[in-house]
Parts: sequence; structure tokens; C-alpha cells
Amino acid sequence: MHRLSYIAIALLLVPMPWTPALADETPQVRVLMDVSASMQRTDPHDLRKPAMRLIAELLPAGADVGVWEFAHDVDVMLPVATVDDDWREDGRAVADAIHSRGQATDIGAALEAAADTWTDNTGAEEAPRHIVLFTDGHVNISIDDDEDAAERSRIIEELMPSLNDRDIAVHTIGLSDEIDQELLEQLAEGTGGRMAVTEDADQLERVFLRLFEQVAPRDSVPLADNTFMIDESVSEMTVLAFRESEGDPVALQTPDGDTLDATMADGDSLRWRSEPHHDLITMDTPPTGEWGLLGADDPDNRVMIVTDLQLRTEPLPPYTIAGESLDFAGKLTEGDTPIDDDDFLAVTRFELDTDDAGTLELPRVDDTAVHRLAHSPEAGTQYFTLKASSETFERETRQQIEVVDTPLIMSRSELPDEPDLERTLRISPVSDVVDTDALEVEITVEVEDRDPMVLRFAEPNDNGEWRIALDTLDPTQDVHITVEAIGEMADGRSFRATVDAFDSDGLGEDTRAAEPHWGLLGGLLFLLNVILFGIIGLVFYLLQGRRRQPPSLGSAADGTGTADTASEKA
Repeated sequence: MHRLSYIAIALLLVPMPWTPALADETPQVRVLMDVSASMQRTDPHDLRKPAMRLIAELLPAGADVGVWEFAHDVDVMLPVATVDDDWREDGRAVADAIHSRGQATDIGAALEAAADTWTDNTGAEEAPRHIVLFTDGHVNISIDDDEDAAERSRIIEELMPSLNDRDIAVHTIGLSDEIDQELLEQLAEGTGGRMAVTEDADQLERVFLRLFEQVAPRDSVPLADNTFMIDESVSEMTVLAFRESEGDPVALQTPDGDTLDATMADGDSLRWRSEPHHDLITMDTPPTGEWGLLGADDPDNRVMIVTDLQLRTEPLPPYTIAGESLDFAGKLTEGDTPIDDDDFLAVTRFELDTDDAGTLELPRVDDTAVHRLAHSPEAGTQYFTLKASSETFERETRQQIEVVDTPLIMSRSELPDEPDLERTLRISPVSDVVDTDALEVEITVEVEDRDPMVLRFAEPNDNGEWRIALDTLDPTQDVHITVEAIGEMADGRSFRATVDAFDSDGLGEDTRAAEPHWGLLGGLLFLLNVILFGIIGLVFYLLQGRRRQPPSLGSAADGTGTADTASEKA
């Protein structure tokens, strides 16, 4: 058991303004589309086609994108190029070529084909690098199961570290319940990517939307109750409207009250594309003011814009540990130039919508709105929306993060010598998302009017857990104890997450003075019992001895001795 024989380091905690380097690089994306024969069963209506067309529209102009199909072979569908109007047209066209006739599923070769388009060894100083892998199965390159197993191991042990070293994040999308979920999870978590799984092909467009707005976000305006505001800086808007069922009408209401529908699209300034589950409406130079979306009020509806007035945000990591702090930052820019006009920013409101804490107003540090969530929400998918608004404009960015359970659990029990103090801690690892061999435990002890004490425990015991007795703390004092886990995620990112935090009330001087020492009292009672039994035993012994003594010859017991003696003396 660990005891506090360690040197405590007192830290003075001083709040510091947090000023991030905002991500402003146009992403580089490689899309891998599974066309194996099993897709005939998992995607019978070829919903990969409208999903691919949606990707072509969602990707921001200037992004560096290529698309491949794979089964037994890996073939280029769209060579790597910069997204523009011509690329979008090509992207919509190649979507019609998606099929389900391929044999086998060579995931490793597909990953290598995409990764080889980056010729240098690292992308740390460049735009973010992303591979989006879509599949419904598992590694299948041979009729020999051993060969498949060997290839799977190669992907994990050789290819995945190579991708990570080159700063390539692999995002995996699994369709059906037959996927190798463990492999897809390892690829995503091990490279800093994201993972999404659906067994329903009807959900593919929504899955692709949510993933691509993290990988390659577009400028957007808030859509509330199917209304949105367009300002004079917007040169183009694209409205994505999902339908509850095929055939439901979708229309737009202009700020003047006019109604626009698909029959009014001219293919030039107003482009209207209808798919089985959604409509995508793009308009050049839209009129300013409040617009209305006449259709289903769906949470996945979006209004994306092209504008110079942009809200840039610091991206969240794909996943985090429950209890880890999360930092948010956003700033407004005019093109690539941050806006630092105090008069403009003074009338701009920055808000963060969260699933757990509701809507929070964010303070500014210079030209950047910042906020730190001290502890991330409970495990599960969490969504955050950062908004900037004034009377003349509105902007928003959406971020998604997977929160996984804390890697450690803790229980408390009483100290051996102080049964009224629960200050013995038992801490055990429970997660395989992190490197358990690199885990450390840090305990911060706070006492009123004193600097905090920080103690670090690096090595667990032979059972792989920490048992720490806080028995050198003053038992009379109230303390606040925070237990944190420190380590590395599977992708090498370091983390610090709170395992538990609790108050431990001391016994108090009066309580300890008045409280009897039960051990001493027990000893005294035992000694008194020994003495008492000793006295009783001695008395009993003496009485027994007296009973066994024979009578003397001259005793009056026989009734004659005294009389004879008396007569003789006479």
C-alpha cells in the first residue's frame, strides 16, 4: 500500500488566459468506398450514391480531395484535386458508377493507396490529413483465414503506426452488423480519427453529413424553428433539408414572403437537387433578411454559406476521457484576417450550446472567445455548437466528440488507525482505450488557507491497482481531495482526467479530545478483570485450605478437652 511518505509539491494555481492557434488550413481528404459484393445485401438501394453526391456538395471549396473504390482491387474514382464547381460536377457523376460487384475486401491496400498520395513523411506543418474509410465488412483478401488474420495484424501493427507517424487521421464508417468493429475502432482511435456505425443504409446520408462537417467544416448560419438569417456578406447559400418520407414537399420562403420550390430552379443562380431522403438547394447572392424553410423541422437540416465573414474555431479532439477538461475557442475573421475591431466585437455575442450545461455565454480574451469546461460530460456522443451573432449577422460551427469512460475507478475505505476517516483509496484501471502501463495517479489535497499539496503515484502494486492511505494528513482538518488520471490516449495524445473529487471532514480538535481511546480502555478493562479474577481466586484458595485443616487434640470440638484441663489446674 502506498503511504504518504512522498515529498508533497505545493502548487500555486494561477488562472492564465488561453489563446489557441486557430485551425485555418483547408483539409486534405481521401475517400475510400467499399464496392464488394456484400453491399448488395447491406445497401440494396445503392444509397451510397446519394451519399457520395452529398459529399461532393458538402466539401468546402479549396479542399484537396480524392476518391477511390475498393474490393479485391483499388481503383481511382476521382483523382486528387482541388474542390471547385468542376470537381463537384465530377463528384456527382462518379456517384452513379458506384456498384456492388467486387470480390474480397482489401482494406489494407485501400489505405495504402490513399496514404501514398502524401509523399512526405509528416503533415504536422500542413493542412490536416484525413482518410475516410467506408466498408460493410472485414479484411478479406483470401480464402485462407490465416492469410486474412495475418493481413489484419499487419494493418494494426505496421500500417496504423505508419499512418499515425505521418499525421494521417483515419475516420471509419461501418455499415451492417457484420463489420470488424474492433479493427475499425482501433484504426480510428489509433490515428486520432472518428468512427461511425449504422446498420441502416437509410441513415447513410446523415452519417456522412455528421462526419464530414467535422473533417471538412463549412461556414454556416444557425437554423432555429426552420428560420435563418442571411446577411449582406453572404455570396452563396446551400440549404440541406431532410424529409420525413419520400415525396414530402420542401420549399423556401424569402425575406419578402415569396415561396421558392424545385420547379423554379433555373440550374444557374438557383440549383435544386432532390434525393430520396433530402433536398439540397443552392442559391447565389441570396436576398438579405430572415428566411424560412418550409418542410420537416429536422435536427440534421443545415444552412451553409460562402462568405468572407467567418467564425473560426479551435477543433476538439475526436474523443476524450470522461472527466477531462475541454477547451473551446472561436474568433471572427474577414477572410483570413482576424477581426479585432473593439466596437464590432463589443456588440457581438458568443455562445456555446452544450448537451449537458445548456447555453453558455463566452467571454473574450482580446479577439478570441474562450471557454473551458472543467470536466467533460458523461460517456457517449456529445454535441457542441459555437455561435457568434449581432443584430446584423449570425454564424455557427458544430463540433462532435466521443466521451469514453474514465480509465480508472476509485473506492474509499477507513484508515486502519482512524475508523471514522475514509481516507484509504483503492484505484483500479478499467479501460483499454488508454495505455494502462503509462497511467499515473495524481492526488491534490486542498486545505483552507494553505497551498494545495500535489502527490504523484506512478507505479501500481502487483495487482495492477493503487492502494493509497492518506494517513499522514492531519486527522483534525477538513480537506478536499481530487484524484486525477494522467496518461496517453491510443493515438499518443496526452490526457488528464478527474477520477473523483470529494470532501473529507476532519475529526476536529474537540471531537478528538473528547473521544475515548478505545484501545487503551480495552487494555485497562482487561487488566482490571485479571486483578479481580486474581483476588477472587486467592480468596477461594484460602477458604479451601482452611476447610482441609485437621482439628487439634485440645479442641473443644469433642466437648471434653477444656473441662479436663481445667480440673487438672485446679
